[in-house]
Amino acid sequence: MTEAEKFEQFHAANPGVYNQLLSLARDFKKRVPGQKLGFRMLWEVMRWNNFMRVRREDEEPYKFNDHYCPRYARLLMAENPELEGLFELRAIKKP
Repeated sequence: MTEAEKFEQFHAANPGVYNQLLSLARDFKKRVPGQKLGFRMLWEVMRWNNFMRVRREDEEPYKFNDHYCPRYARLLMAENPELEGLFELRAIKKP
């Protein structure tokens, strides 16, 4: 399975991840208009929030693959025109 396919599978199974990242990005854009943002900052805040959320002992936490960062950054900007240009993008490394 390719990285792109793994991402699509994770994204489809975990829509809350996208929603959290979108909320964080919109909040940043509202509070600090005109400034770029490193996507990794959002990723780690989202990761922290999910880690700290109270869950049952038997519940498996999300596993956040860092390789998904560039794909989420692109997806957020593609689907939300108000976020266009918020993140600096580099080429996605192929396996």
